[in-house]
Amino acid sequence: MYFALNRPGGRCVFLPLIAATYFMVSGGPYGIEDILGGAGFVRAIVILMLLPILWSLPTALMIGELASTLPR
Repeated sequence: MYFALNRPGGRCVFLPLIAATYFMVSGGPYGIEDILGGAGFVRAIVILMLLPILWSLPTALMIGELASTLPR
């Protein structure tokens, strides 16, 4: 697994993928105050860690299924 930020070939690598998923799902750091006030610190961290995974799982499964139908 490569952690490079810029790689030739136009492929998305690990760190940019994590950042893109975070900003697409949570909308950035805005709204964290409401989560902290309602759930507390530990629960807010757990929510912010699990939400991108749970949110993107159906899309990842759909893409995997559609990609498996393409011939090589």
